[in-house]
Amino acid sequence: MSKRALLVGINQYDHVSSLGACVADAKAMDELISFHSNRSRNFDTRLMTSPGTKPVTRATLRTAWDDLFGGFKGDVLFYFSGHGSTTSTGAYLVTQEGTPGDPGLAMDDLVNLANKSSATPSCLSSIAASAARPATSTRSRAAEWKKPFCARE
Repeated sequence: MSKRALLVGINQYDHVSSLGACVADAKAMDELISFHSNRSRNFDTRLMTSPGTKPVTRATLRTAWDDLFGGFKGDVLFYFSGHGSTTSTGAYLVTQEGTPGDPGLAMDDLVNLANKSSATPSCLSSIAASAARPATSTRSRAAEWKKPFCARE
């Protein structure tokens, strides 16, 4: 397969408010991009969710990023639905164990990893779930897809 995607949805956080529909968003995106309309394979996907089989921590997400981009020469897509945070040092994707002072993984790290990879194109997309709807919402917003940011544009 020449296309792979990492899809992340985090509802459950240890130190910041939980969200209600991020896992549903990631699962909906998985259904949307895994197959073409004729049911032939499109993207090989990896789905990470919280709650899920393993917590979505800095370590597990960083390893998943390395697996996504490492040595792969095809199309790559990263999708994140969960909290985002900005601090004086930059923008972050908040991981499950993130705190207000140490939120998670830096977007700059992801962009640098994408730019250094041999994958083409390296497109990144995220939905700021906490800003898009209240935490009590359970309605998926995956259909409200926005144009992805491509690191090499």
